Amino acid sequence: MRPVFQNRSIFVCIARGRIKMRASLMNGLSNNNCFRNRWPAALALAGLCGSLVGGLFAHPISQSSVAVDVLTNKVVVEMNIMAEDYALYHGVEPGEDHRISAKDLREAAENHKEFLLKFFTIRDANGEKLPGKSIEMDATQVPEEGIFQAELMQYGVIYRFDYLTEEPQPFLTFSQNFGGDDSAMPSVMDLMVLQSGVWIEEPTKIGPKSPHSVNFDWANGPPEPPKNWRELRKRREARKAGKLGIGSYSGLYSYIYIEPFEVRHEVLIPMLTFEAWLPLERADKDFITIEEQEAARAGIEQFFREHNPVSIDGVVVQPVLQRLDFYGLDFRDFAQQAPKQKVSVYQARLGVILSYSVKGHPNHVKMSWDAFNQHVPFVKSVVYAYEAEAVNTYFEPIDPDFEWKSEVAREAPALASTPTPKPPRMIALPMVSLFFLALALIVFALSRKAGKFDFKGGVARCGVIAGIGALCWPLAQREIRDPFAKPAPPSSEAQSEIFAALHQNIYRAFDYKTESDVYDTLEQSIGGPLLSEIYLQIQKGLQMQEQGGAIARVREVKIVGAGDGTPEPAAALENGGFPYPCTWTVRGTVEHWGHIHTRENEYEAVFTVERLDSGWKITGLELRNEKRLKFETGIRGVEL
Repeated sequence: MRPVFQNRSIFVCIARGRIKMRASLMNGLSNNNCFRNRWPAALALAGLCGSLVGGLFAHPISQSSVAVDVLTNKVVVEMNIMAEDYALYHGVEPGEDHRISAKDLREAAENHKEFLLKFFTIRDANGEKLPGKSIEMDATQVPEEGIFQAELMQYGVIYRFDYLTEEPQPFLTFSQNFGGDDSAMPSVMDLMVLQSGVWIEEPTKIGPKSPHSVNFDWANGPPEPPKNWRELRKRREARKAGKLGIGSYSGLYSYIYIEPFEVRHEVLIPMLTFEAWLPLERADKDFITIEEQEAARAGIEQFFREHNPVSIDGVVVQPVLQRLDFYGLDFRDFAQQAPKQKVSVYQARLGVILSYSVKGHPNHVKMSWDAFNQHVPFVKSVVYAYEAEAVNTYFEPIDPDFEWKSEVAREAPALASTPTPKPPRMIALPMVSLFFLALALIVFALSRKAGKFDFKGGVARCGVIAGIGALCWPLAQREIRDPFAKPAPPSSEAQSEIFAALHQNIYRAFDYKTESDVYDTLEQSIGGPLLSEIYLQIQKGLQMQEQGGAIARVREVKIVGAGDGTPEPAAALENGGFPYPCTWTVRGTVEHWGHIHTRENEYEAVFTVERLDSGWKITGLELRNEKRLKFETGIRGVEL
């Protein structure tokens, strides 16, 4: 059989599938004749060798290995199938000598080509199957005298298939489902992927519910294999940073955020892995439509309510499914919302964000996870508690609980207070005296004698009444604001102090998670019809469109100077108010799935601050300028 790969000994080692493979690898380390790229590739395949040897004792099971070389116009597949599979899937049986004849084995091997083309699949970036065809088969390992049934796993047949592509593929997904959906026979395949003859990643296992997806860089080509462990580690770190910490397409990722007013659990999980717990209804077994994704929302939320209970400060809190995304393979920043589109179930990953609201700052959080299966024997979570360093925790069948307690009692900090406005100038009104004065005027106006106005009598009567009023001057006095006195605005220092407190409180309001709480807090610093306007203005400024419109958490607000120009109108100075030109910066972050996105904006505006009955409040805003200073994306936490 003609060699396919640049270094034939790579696949010869895999094809043997026995302890001989290990010896070949070890010789290659010293002689440099087993691998062109020396020991890093050899050590990786040594791990694959161990898994194949271990498979000898997992009986009965279909254990196979495949090496795929991805080229620009096709995928070359060489597959080593153990003779055991012919007994499992084709029913070949031994004769009287307890051997299965070479003729029966070769005939079953020939028939097995269609089986492999049917149940081993390669899908492109859109989830569509690539067409494959059989090129050749090498059954020279089968001895002429046949094979004892107990030794079937010591012999294999090598197949070559070609899967054609019209253009270089950015992603490919490999899966096998030997025997079909209803097969009770376990099947495991070891997969090694090369790009243009160069090994690009560690071997992995694929099974009926565990496909494997690989990303290919055709612009730069496959990288040169690492020369030592330090270079290998450096590349892994670079790959992790490039994929924002989520390097595996088949892994389950869990992140727990403990923040003011909220606990959040974010889970990124392959759809097929999730369906081991909860199958999602769909018409096409290979794809899930937008309508079917929406229909799955209620069931997914209920699943997490039942299997992922959370209590905060001793109270069980029900989650709200804040976001549900069906991601394809081309996503790298999962803080963004996925576009609504039909996706392949073999490539789809569910992005689930569960929010647990709390009125204040959580001090005690307990979370459980009781959903485990063969694909998820345990769940590893990264915990971000306030500003502390990230830590790992594990949910396991024998220990399914996570518990966190704050080292200090945390309370939501109070809003900043503003100086008490100087009381307005007041005047005292003698209410009784004024009554008698008014009575005197009425008596005077009604004074008449013989049908004519009695001036002298009116004056006399008014004088008596006015005198009584004068005697009552100290009685029932009432203070009112002097309508003729215009309050003076505070000093420059006091203005800065008042504005800084109000400005800080505006952004503090957006720490809350519900709109009603935000509004209630804003009302303490904003007066008049400006409330809704400022709410929308600040919310817009905190939205990160790059992250699907997510509202950033405010990390820092800094007043950096005063704006230019004299503010208008002069009416702003009524009631002791004052205009306040200001330039400030806001730094906010959005965090999801271990990613942290930081944005800093600068604003310039003129505010109007007035003294109302309830105290100092902002009553006007004229935004003059807005610009972005910085936008950064990084990874927060520990190695995954």
